[in-house]
Amino acid sequence: MIGSFRLLFLLVPCWLMVVVSGFAQEAAAGAEEVVAEDPVVAPLSEARVFFHSGDYEKALEVLKDEVEEDHGTDRRLVALRARVLMATGDYEEAIALIEQDWAFEMTQEAQMLLYDIKRAQGDFEAAAEHAQVVMRSRRFAVPMDLLAIGRAALIHRGEPKDILNRFYKQVQQREPENAEVFQYIGDLALEKHDYQLAAENYDKGLQVEPTNTDLRCSLARTFFESDRKHALEILEKVLEQNPKNVEALLLMAEHHLLAELEDKSQALAFLERVEAVNAADPRPKAMRVVMALIEADEEAAAEWRTKAMAGRRMDPTIDYHIGEWMSSMMRFQEAVPYLRASLEIDSEFLPAKVALGQNLLRTGEEDEAWVILEGVSDRDQYNVAVYNLLALHDEIEDYEIINRKNFIVRMEASEAALFGDRVLDLLEQAEEDLHAKYDFKPSKPILIEFFPNQEDFAVRTFGFMGGDGFLGACFGLVVTMNSPNNGATGKTNWESTLWHEYCHAVTLGATKNRMPRWLTEGISVYEERRRDATCGEQLDIDARYMILEGEELIPLSQLNYGFLRPKSGQHMMFAYLQSSLFIDYFMETFGEEKMRLIIRDLRDGKKFSEACERHAEPLAALEEAFFAYAKERARQYGGKLEWIRPEENLAALSLAELEDWVARNPHNYYGLRTHAAALLKEERFEDAKAVLERLVERFPDHADAGSPYQMLAALYRQTDDREREREMLWELTSRSTDWLDEMLQLLEYELEAEGWDRVARLTEQIVAINPYIARAHQARAIRHRALEEADEAIASYETLLTLSPKNPAQIHFAVADLLKETDRFKAKRHTLDALAEAPRYRDALRLLRKLQSPEPEVEVNAKEEASESEGL
Repeated sequence: MIGSFRLLFLLVPCWLMVVVSGFAQEAAAGAEEVVAEDPVVAPLSEARVFFHSGDYEKALEVLKDEVEEDHGTDRRLVALRARVLMATGDYEEAIALIEQDWAFEMTQEAQMLLYDIKRAQGDFEAAAEHAQVVMRSRRFAVPMDLLAIGRAALIHRGEPKDILNRFYKQVQQREPENAEVFQYIGDLALEKHDYQLAAENYDKGLQVEPTNTDLRCSLARTFFESDRKHALEILEKVLEQNPKNVEALLLMAEHHLLAELEDKSQALAFLERVEAVNAADPRPKAMRVVMALIEADEEAAAEWRTKAMAGRRMDPTIDYHIGEWMSSMMRFQEAVPYLRASLEIDSEFLPAKVALGQNLLRTGEEDEAWVILEGVSDRDQYNVAVYNLLALHDEIEDYEIINRKNFIVRMEASEAALFGDRVLDLLEQAEEDLHAKYDFKPSKPILIEFFPNQEDFAVRTFGFMGGDGFLGACFGLVVTMNSPNNGATGKTNWESTLWHEYCHAVTLGATKNRMPRWLTEGISVYEERRRDATCGEQLDIDARYMILEGEELIPLSQLNYGFLRPKSGQHMMFAYLQSSLFIDYFMETFGEEKMRLIIRDLRDGKKFSEACERHAEPLAALEEAFFAYAKERARQYGGKLEWIRPEENLAALSLAELEDWVARNPHNYYGLRTHAAALLKEERFEDAKAVLERLVERFPDHADAGSPYQMLAALYRQTDDREREREMLWELTSRSTDWLDEMLQLLEYELEAEGWDRVARLTEQIVAINPYIARAHQARAIRHRALEEADEAIASYETLLTLSPKNPAQIHFAVADLLKETDRFKAKRHTLDALAEAPRYRDALRLLRKLQSPEPEVEVNAKEEASESEGL
């Protein structure tokens, strides 16, 4: 799948080619002009520094001084003055400034400035006329006009590649130190959802003009969805340099809005800063619409929308922004009416069309969504998000669709044959366990999609490629899953992930998506652990330290930030754990009925704090009690050991020094583990075993990295003690699902020992991690045959055959042998399949003869017997 519009540029319409060629020829003709020393460069640069630092008054003062120096008619000064006035919302003054200089007013640069001003005022019809003027013009004076012409051509559906090469690249060649051209190229790429190309050009522009806060803010936007932490770091630098940069302030407000905190003070503070700079900007009012909708205050939302739309009757961007922000908070169904309203104002407003199509995909309205996105593609063939979605649509048309009760599962046919039934069985179990518990009644069947290609999963889920590390996602009525075989899931438990995501469908559906992210994540992880104690986020050594020593428990009112802007990947996982520990505490203390009442209050639009006070206790008291609970849980984890982290680097000590340290600190976890590892390295196995057994005795739940069970298993393997190694592996794998390699090793031991109960448990674990592991299905079949469970053995063998095993002849024969007494026709077919793979397979030949005739079995001659190994 193509991920960059650089790869999508194809043909150039003839009408635009003619226009473009004319401008390009004039550009080339003037390329050799010799420019005399320019007296405006220094003051212009000074004014730009003030402009990009937010000191608009000083910028205007410098420009005014230049007017008095008789340089005021220089168009560059006029253009920058107009931009300064635009930044502060002085639109009429900016228009007057441009119009009073008739020579500048007629330039393409000025016309596109007027285009931007008119749109900022909400007068989109008047703005379009200025773009038309640019398209009708035939001459230009400076490279900035070329940039303006290229932008006007884009507005009029010009060919992006042609515009990039014939306009923007021309300016790059003539003025390599012009940072503006990188802004234009980056904006073009960003509009087409090519975030990588956009970021590259914004970064190049910053190398030319490091003080350009507009470029830096645009760079932050390219990372805003994919890497929020990095985007915010960039935005903080922007606002440190220019506290009045409206776009940066709005992005910061959006970040705090998306956190869905009950306390909106941080988002409001940024909106007030925007209004202090430019009171005419309608977006702060549009964002207040969203704040009102979050609290289910329809009346306030309508009032704020009326204020935002005042004087902007033909402005489609207000409703578009409201819809986009709502969808960013997973309020997809509530976002759709606003996106439709945007298109009622301007039916060809492509950003709203794209957003509507994506939202309808997320609400399960696929037929309408694909029609809309096809229409966008007809208008704009270079939108990467739309192109990728439509390419995905072509791919998934061949997927198999499985319907059962309230579920629609879409997956590749081969995957459906392999584990489709397990998917449906799990979903039915989830329905039974979760729907009534969380008061969920789905309005229509829930769609679950599996993608064998990680890029397809990312496009379907996020609208763009990337998203590495994500295993699944839920939009409410739609769940998307990475296939367990696409390489992106590693050794994670796909069944547990599906259970987690379906739990989101339940809680989001039960609340109409009106619940804090941390709460829905906490419930999903809590339910993962209830289903299988080895899955979900678990207390581990690092989490213990973060709770007790690092004091990193996050106030519940701020917990969403743990997901939006974690300090690290480890901190994000800690946010999942903390959220789930809260659900543990709540369920133990108040019970399921109280949680259902809170769910109902959230559905009705009440705040979480209000719901808690109504049905449990005030949030402050609840948080205090929960923090005490979490700390006690952490203390109990490994509580028979000492957890002071040594100042010394124990691994660097000699064995004698280490033993001396451990003698002084006999119960310290870090010392004991390091000592055991050192003894193993020296092959002092008895001494190492004594230390590890002490660790197991004092910390029996330790099954994460560095577990003494793993170390003991390695010790027993080195000392050829198969039985004890087997027991240590069982202790390890029965406590955590993170040990796939150890599970596979243990499976071999259990098959050899005919430990059928353990074989059953291990194969369930392995298939739940990766159903493509053939050995697990083979082990199942062996177990069923040993227990004389013919039907189950046949099913396991047939599943194994879908994986193209190395020994298909033997598997076909095994199935035939199981069927010979109950289904001779099917047995004969499998026998023939075995012989097709191995024509000299003696046992298969014997069975075929038996199946073909009721006569006594004919002995296979010696020559056939001698050829058996050759045939296999």
